[in-house]
Amino acid sequence: MWRAQDQRQNPAIQVLRALRLMTLAMASAVIETCLQSWSS
Repeated sequence: MWRAQDQRQNPAIQVLRALRLMTLAMASAVIETCLQSWSS
């Protein structure tokens, strides 16, 4: 039972989620910049 609580409140999981969101945001920004530079 304590394992489930530990997983739900595990700060490492929150950090991984934040890193994944940051990575997705950076990737989309880079792709948009590349597309704009290629189209012009």
